[in-house]
Amino acid sequence: LTEDEFALIRTHPSIGASLVREHPLGHLVADVVEHHHEWIDGRGYPGLASREKLTVASQIVGIVDVFDAVTSARPYHQAKTIEEAFKIIEGQRGTQFEGELIDAFRTLAGKDELAHVVAHSFEGRLLVACPGCGPVIAITGDFEEGDEIPCRVCGGLFRLHQSGETFEAEFTEQHAAAADLIPRPDAEAIHRHFAEFLD
Repeated sequence: LTEDEFALIRTHPSIGASLVREHPLGHLVADVVEHHHEWIDGRGYPGLASREKLTVASQIVGIVDVFDAVTSARPYHQAKTIEEAFKIIEGQRGTQFEGELIDAFRTLAGKDELAHVVAHSFEGRLLVACPGCGPVIAITGDFEEGDEIPCRVCGGLFRLHQSGETFEAEFTEQHAAAADLIPRPDAEAIHRHFAEFLD
């Protein structure tokens, strides 16, 4: 990325925090959203928090964000394994992350608590590779054989074909309408998730 492009990317924590503050419960997460890219040595961004002001929650989300980023396929890199992700995270011990938080996160991996989230868009549902541009397509629980889904990166429209426990995407040689590219929450999954805690 150029310096200008990276400067633009660095605005996303502050923009995200300003958006969630509009929600009645936004105060619960605004700090985490704004500071999840801050480093304990002060070299993170947006550069608004010192080590003493960083909450444990924002540091935890920072670790999880790095883990998700490096174990996910992106246009600029292949997905890495869990162990490769931990090598990257370990390399930031004492600079980006507190060592005890890294150790706690590694304990989850040792209990096999992370494998089910790597390369998944949904509980038990693997991400689907976009044949057009490489990044992954998130498949929610209600998709079935033959359904069409857009790639929100390249805009291509793809038909899903069952392949084991996941799907493969076949390009329909059409592009999705702009309205179809708007991300929408998976309300069914959200309700099911909250129901587990309410029971």
